[in-house]
Amino acid sequence: MKKINKSLPPNPLTEFAEHNPNGTWDDFRNARLPYDDLKNQMLREQGGICAYCEKKFSDAPQSQRIEHFHDKSDVNLQHNWALDWNNVLLVCLGGSTPEDKKQYSPNHLSCDAHKGTIKKLPAACEGYFLNPIHIQTTACLFIFDKATGKLLVNCDACQQLAMDNLSNQYGDDWCMLAEQTINILNLNCERLCEDRLEVLKFYNRKIKEYREMGNRAGFSKLSESIFRNQFPEFFTTWRSLLGKHAEEYLQSINYNG
Repeated sequence: MKKINKSLPPNPLTEFAEHNPNGTWDDFRNARLPYDDLKNQMLREQGGICAYCEKKFSDAPQSQRIEHFHDKSDVNLQHNWALDWNNVLLVCLGGSTPEDKKQYSPNHLSCDAHKGTIKKLPAACEGYFLNPIHIQTTACLFIFDKATGKLLVNCDACQQLAMDNLSNQYGDDWCMLAEQTINILNLNCERLCEDRLEVLKFYNRKIKEYREMGNRAGFSKLSESIFRNQFPEFFTTWRSLLGKHAEEYLQSINYNG
């Protein structure tokens, strides 16, 4: 998970909400063109990757969907969560396709597909896990484990979350908030770990090539090629693998999410 910067209004959702303050999500979806326009805008702004697991979307529109962080089922007169621009994220299908179900064990769901299976998670889930829209720090909150493909919590970096004015159901334990983000979204399921290990294989091949050429700037060159567009698939995995070289490049381009 990486920080996501939302653009300022207007956009198809905010314009619809302005004219239909008590409208539902189904009302908006039934207005087909604005819905498709919103998905395309979010696709561009997120660089084509899932807001939770950072997996790249395929070209097929059905490979992504709009997720409400605060569940849209929470209907009240004070706030329309269904039409709140700062409550929507573009996410992958989280392993819920028939193909994924055939290939992996039952516990392979991730992202909002897994979040939806947790019965004890309230609709107002702020503070139970991280919302990438509300993260302000640009620090790398997770570490990639080369042996397993899992994401581990970077507890030192997580302390910076204390300055982000975030809700935290675990008191001052910011490491627990990050750990529960992994658990609630099931970011260490078998399917995602396998995908991250494929990133490691590519990384190892490139570094081997640079070493065989005697290119001492290989890490820096790889960092530039990977982060040039700021949104590579599995951004956090690459950032962790490239370490200080990634941080130097991201700083040079004024990375801010």
